[in-house]
Amino acid sequence: MAQSLNSKKISEPTGAAGSVTRPNRLDLVFVALTVVGLGISGYLSWAHLTYTPIICTADLSCDTVNRSAYAYFPPTWGIPVSYLGLVAYLVLFGLGVWRLRLGRQVIVSGAEGRMLSRLDLALFIGALLGLIFSAYLTAMELFVIHAICWWCVGSATVITLLFAITVTRVWVGDDYQA
Repeated sequence: MAQSLNSKKISEPTGAAGSVTRPNRLDLVFVALTVVGLGISGYLSWAHLTYTPIICTADLSCDTVNRSAYAYFPPTWGIPVSYLGLVAYLVLFGLGVWRLRLGRQVIVSGAEGRMLSRLDLALFIGALLGLIFSAYLTAMELFVIHAICWWCVGSATVITLLFAITVTRVWVGDDYQA
């Protein structure tokens, strides 16, 4: 008799105490996306720190955005937004790697299952805050600065995808593993 694809009895590589050792694809995608976000925010941070023009379109809209008052939070005197993005992606990367490692070692039950749930919640809150901040920055680009930074659009896309992954985890739980 053929097994259903949704059946939990499909054989998987196991480690100590019968725990699943196969990494979840969404965990891998999450970590990979944080690396992309680190690359974008790292480049923008480096350009901001060294006053180097940003590689962008011919209209130099990226430099217009990166040199505006809204490139700082709070505007005009605060911390450069690219540094905040770098820290945020570093935190999401660290939590994502922690979840990936924990998820490879654990059958979701007991204390370990609660830890995965807490990590999922922390990742959800972090991605949600990043998405809200990214929406604010995009609104500033469109309606105040009147310039579009394509690096910022890339970062907004990355944080949106990270948020979608965390919503899937919180909403569906670990039943999405296949």
